[in-house]
Amino acid sequence: MASEGLVKSAKKIFQILEELSQNGGRMKLKDISNNLGYPPSTVHRLLNTLTDLGYVDQDSQSSDYLIGVKILSLAASSLDGLDLGNIAYNYLTNLRDKTGETANLAINDSNESLYIQKVESKAMVRVFSLIGKRAPLHATGVGKIMMADLTWREVVEILDETGLPRITKYTITQLDEMKSELEKIRERGYAYDNEECELGAFCVAAPVRDYSGRVVASMSVSIPTNRFSKTTKEKLIKEVLIESKKLSAKLGYDK
Repeated sequence: MASEGLVKSAKKIFQILEELSQNGGRMKLKDISNNLGYPPSTVHRLLNTLTDLGYVDQDSQSSDYLIGVKILSLAASSLDGLDLGNIAYNYLTNLRDKTGETANLAINDSNESLYIQKVESKAMVRVFSLIGKRAPLHATGVGKIMMADLTWREVVEILDETGLPRITKYTITQLDEMKSELEKIRERGYAYDNEECELGAFCVAAPVRDYSGRVVASMSVSIPTNRFSKTTKEKLIKEVLIESKKLSAKLGYDK
């Protein structure tokens, strides 16, 4: 019976943490008690335990209970250990199947776009990509998406280090033009490169966010320019936004 009581207490503790999480991470004791249907004395005892362990904090002014930094660090450690490429594979496959084009996932590694996963188009003529391929941030849709999540000062620091080398005749090579480009990306929520990194290739990219809202990767779909049109562009934008949001939700992003 004693062990059964401990299990019930553990269940209540997780219900309290879930209740806090579902209500913005901050609640009053009476609201937790009312929502869960447990006596205030029981909830107070469990909250004291969680507070003592660092999983919950209490605001000294309002007496509200808040999700503690310790539980956030546990979540961060768990997410950091996930194999993002493998997790993304099904979403990239969906993107490839819905568009017929090659789907990619890239991260920012040492101020370069590093492609960590891909699902190839089944078309005879397709944009060829390699897992492990690196490309400049400023010349790729995936790279520009990741730079758009940074402050302008952070972007300038990166570009001071890497420069803005011309990869093709369409590459952005001026700082003021790049600033304008990143502002547009933030407004519309996606990026593209139109033969800026590779002649004959058009790419649309969207952000992949983790539980904190930080952009941790970028999902893209690439199409040969000889198959590109206004209609296909709109479809690529729609589908890459759908799948990138699904992957972000998988990583804990809930907006």
